[in-house]
Amino acid sequence: MAAGLTSAVVWPMARAPVQLQLADLRTEHAQLRESHAESLRLAAMASAQRLEQAQARGNHLTKKLQAAERANTQLTQEKKHALKAATDGRACLSDRALRVLDGATGLTVSGLSELPTPTGDAAAEGGSVATDSDLAQWALEAGSRFESCRERLDALIDWHLTPTTTEEPQREPAE
Repeated sequence: MAAGLTSAVVWPMARAPVQLQLADLRTEHAQLRESHAESLRLAAMASAQRLEQAQARGNHLTKKLQAAERANTQLTQEKKHALKAATDGRACLSDRALRVLDGATGLTVSGLSELPTPTGDAAAEGGSVATDSDLAQWALEAGSRFESCRERLDALIDWHLTPTTTEEPQREPAE
């Protein structure tokens, strides 16, 4: 019986260091879980902040692009009105030249029946012609579309080059 009593007293005492280590490990595990949860919370907050900054940057670039497109449209309209007085409807491109241009890369000659009747020698030739007015209007429209495309690409480039921090990137100068 003494042996049983001794083992009943010694056994818990022998296990004490192990129990203490186990308690320490449980405490450490709880601290790690708490630390991990805090890291996740901070990461989520940082992600939300980056998203908010990206949305603000996108809104700013969109407003800037819309203002540029409004200015572009207004200038194009002003130039269209001015071209009416600056051109006189003289023939510049013959029907044959228009057929060659039709379907070229980026070109479609459409509305040939809607072209104004040319004056002078062009009227005697017959067939469709493009007048100086037509070419001037086409050039104006092409320039307007090019500028709009350039502005959109610049906004897209700015979106990708601008970091999510408040620093502005240094863009390469155009050559």
